[in-house]
Amino acid sequence: PPTFDVTTKAGGELYIHYTSERTGLTPFVEGIMIALGQRFNEPVEVPNIESIAVDAGEKSRFSVKLG
Repeated sequence: PPTFDVTTKAGGELYIHYTSERTGLTPFVEGIMIALGQRFNEPVEVPNIESIAVDAGEKSRFSVKLG
């Protein structure tokens, strides 16, 4: 299964670290984060997505701004 780790930054910004054995799902994860913000009336902005090299699967770090 995929894993998510969250690091809190100053000013309501987060880093969400996404790791999966499957590839190609980073855009899907971004869409889910934005849709969850809409569902809970919490504006979500994803200004940066960084791909991290791994031997297999996929790992990405999302910069996320709330509010």
